[in-house]
Amino acid sequence: MKRVLIAIALAAVSGAAAADALRVGYAVYPFEIKYVINDLAAGARDKQGSESFSAGQFQLLYELDRKALDSLYFVLEAGIGLPAGTQTFDSTKAVTGGISTTSKDTLNTGDSVDIQITTVPLLLGAKYVVPMGNNQVTIGLLAGAVLAAGSVKSTEVTWAGAPPNETKDTTTVGYAQVVQAHMAVLADLGFNIGLGNNGYLGLAVPVGLLSKVKNMAYMETTNHVPTATELEEEVDGLVLGGMTFGFNICWVKPF
Repeated sequence: MKRVLIAIALAAVSGAAAADALRVGYAVYPFEIKYVINDLAAGARDKQGSESFSAGQFQLLYELDRKALDSLYFVLEAGIGLPAGTQTFDSTKAVTGGISTTSKDTLNTGDSVDIQITTVPLLLGAKYVVPMGNNQVTIGLLAGAVLAAGSVKSTEVTWAGAPPNETKDTTTVGYAQVVQAHMAVLADLGFNIGLGNNGYLGLAVPVGLLSKVKNMAYMETTNHVPTATELEEEVDGLVLGGMTFGFNICWVKPF
């Protein structure tokens, strides 16, 4: 046991067996919007609603692998995930039971929330490398922190006139930033093709979990004695995190 610990310690401070890896790819960032559904039908009780999203991201990651024992490597990974699009919540989903005389203001017509997510991961872990001729199969386990920054755009439209002949009156657009940190655990499976002196070119598939957190700037929980149409507990806001996955094209250069 002492010999194993000494070998690990020597590998950690020496630079004799290490590799740089540049990873470019795509991943999804999960989040959920919770909201109260206002049921306009006579005597109907409000409902709790939610909608789940998977925000796509383009990833650029740097990985340093440092050999510990034979085929086992310590891994440090950091980088950035940039938004690959916008996730939109249609606010009309928060209203149901309208009739032909219900105003567009009441129905939230034209209202929406748009969200884009940028992430910055910092992960540590280990990787086991299985040689296959000039190629490699890699199996990794990483854990650490992921900082998520969300850009939130809210659009609210007001309408003039009487139903059903209403016309758009004003449009109000607001912007806000949401910042949240997650704990992350990822498994990483890859296959690298040997390129001789130029290292390896491969494909990796990370799958894992981001801890779920309620963003308090956008989370409101109301507890009260309900009326006949209210919920006892009403939750509105963002819940960030969940299961994530992606794929990376990797260039690995030993040094």
